[in-house]
Amino acid sequence: PIDIPRDAKQAAGQRDAMAKSIYGQIFLWLIVEVNKTLYHGDGNSHIGLLDIFGFEVFDLNSFEQLCINFANEKLQFFFNMIIFKEEMDLYKSEGVPYESIKFKDNSECIDLIEGKTHSVLAMLDEEAHVPQGSDAKWVNKLHSKFSEGKMKSDYYDRNRRKPAFFVIHHFAKSVTYSSDNFMEKNKDELGEQIMRQMFDSNEQLLKNVFKDLKPKEGDGAGKKKGGKESLGAKFKADLAQLMRTLQATNPHFIRCVKANEEKVPSKFTAPMCLDQLKNAGLFEAIRIRKAGYMYRIDFLEFAKRYKYCVQRAPDMSLEPREICSYIIENVQAENPGKLNDEILAVGKTKMFLRNQAGKKILEDLRNRSLKKRILVLQSVFRMVLTKRRVWAEKWAEEERLEKERRAAEMERLMQEKGEACIVKIQAMVRAQTAKARFAKLVEENQERLKEMAEKARLAKLLEEEREKCNLAAARINGMYRRMKAKEVAYVLTNIRMLEVALDTCNEGLVL
Repeated sequence: PIDIPRDAKQAAGQRDAMAKSIYGQIFLWLIVEVNKTLYHGDGNSHIGLLDIFGFEVFDLNSFEQLCINFANEKLQFFFNMIIFKEEMDLYKSEGVPYESIKFKDNSECIDLIEGKTHSVLAMLDEEAHVPQGSDAKWVNKLHSKFSEGKMKSDYYDRNRRKPAFFVIHHFAKSVTYSSDNFMEKNKDELGEQIMRQMFDSNEQLLKNVFKDLKPKEGDGAGKKKGGKESLGAKFKADLAQLMRTLQATNPHFIRCVKANEEKVPSKFTAPMCLDQLKNAGLFEAIRIRKAGYMYRIDFLEFAKRYKYCVQRAPDMSLEPREICSYIIENVQAENPGKLNDEILAVGKTKMFLRNQAGKKILEDLRNRSLKKRILVLQSVFRMVLTKRRVWAEKWAEEERLEKERRAAEMERLMQEKGEACIVKIQAMVRAQTAKARFAKLVEENQERLKEMAEKARLAKLLEEEREKCNLAAARINGMYRRMKAKEVAYVLTNIRMLEVALDTCNEGLVL
């Protein structure tokens, strides 16, 4: 083995190159295996899905970003051609003149990057074969070639304060690239020892993915100097093969837009979405549309919308194309010089307007006509409202007079019948009053009789009680007198006995 001394930077480059090579070979192997699984060759048609590179702009852009953005330029060119071809096919099928339609594509930017001899990648490969070639010499050549002189490009620019940087004006935006390590990254060379390790690896997957890179016997003898293909050349070849594949298919495009960085619902970051739309090339498609006929309207829709542009309305029972022709002829006759054939074209199924001015003419005529019709409708409507208001006021006045008449008639009838009714009412009131008074008197008399009967009964009871009391008192007096008589008799008896005893005592004392 031959030992090649390398510094830390070169060793790191070899390490990164090995990692990229392993990743790339495994990726290609995985695609082959997936295609083997999905495609069995049973039909002549197939569906392929292509995930397009995203346009990349970083603070520091290098060789990788140039390749990715170059791929975007190529795919955008293909997209523009598809859109432009569809536009041309539409104009041809509709019989619309299209020879004057011109569109400036991004082919000059693509040539600036991938031209055969005078381009960024071609000069990069050339610088790799020049003795003592370097990134600084290469970028100086770019500056002198494309920023001044006969081959000055509108898509190239330089920053005089930073000579090592160059600017390419891509379709999406201008990108500033740093020329550092462009040559090293473009070489894509792996050391012989590293390649031998891949070929003799114990990992069967590595041996399988690298077997196509293993040189065959005798290849070294007839190999030309500088025959190893650079990474830029490989990328160009792969991209060319992809473009040939795409051109042989019927492509359909799906544009995905991420609404916000946080990936949350109901949030729309406008600047971020605008950048994505620019990077996706949708504004290029709009520019293609604006280069031709911006507005295309179906005959029926055109007839319904712009039938008001003419003084005499068209017969809507006719064919839509005849109605549109009638409208255009009358508009051109009533407004000479405003709507000519350069602005408007009649197709087989659609009307074509080249720019905003033509549409504005029709819209102004339509608005003016509608304004007049609206004024007429407003006047009629105001007339109807006024009539309704007048009739309503008249009806209200008649109704008021009728109510007053009915009220007067009712008052008269009430006045005629009022007196009789009042007499009857007074008699009834007096009768009711007399009845109430009589009932009250009867009730009072009955109460008085009840009170008298009650008083008589109480008096009788009182008399009976008095007699009983007198009788009892007489009895009590008799008994009292008898008791008193007995007591007096008892006292007299005692007195007599005391007198006898006293007399006896006195007689004894005398003796």
